[in-house]
Amino acid sequence: MIKIIAMALLLLTSSSSKHTLTVEVENVDPGKGTVYLAFYDNKNDFLNHDNTSFFKAVKADSKVMKITIPNVKRGWWAMAVLQDENGNKKMDYNFLGAPLENFGFSNNPRIFMAEPSYDDCKFYMQSDTTIRVDID
Repeated sequence: MIKIIAMALLLLTSSSSKHTLTVEVENVDPGKGTVYLAFYDNKNDFLNHDNTSFFKAVKADSKVMKITIPNVKRGWWAMAVLQDENGNKKMDYNFLGAPLENFGFSNNPRIFMAEPSYDDCKFYMQSDTTIRVDID
């Protein structure tokens, strides 16, 4: 009997620490490439595309995209979004270094001449959550 109770508590604890994240990406240019969502769970890896905690790729098919991600663990997260219009899997820049493709970040921080910090973009995942990201 004790084993059954212990297993039930373990299952409840582990299932309650994962949640569904819904990301609404606005201002997508429909029909142009792929929207990438990159997730980071610590500031040391933030925006290092080789060290994402996980990522999601979705065909850019509507102006506002609603992307559901199940089983996200509880904790602090920051997210970067890129609409890769030409399929080269990276951000393209003009000759002055300005981005040519739509991008955004969780919390929609104001961006001026530099990338935002992890602290600007972080959000706490403790239950099923919906966040909105404007890309431009």
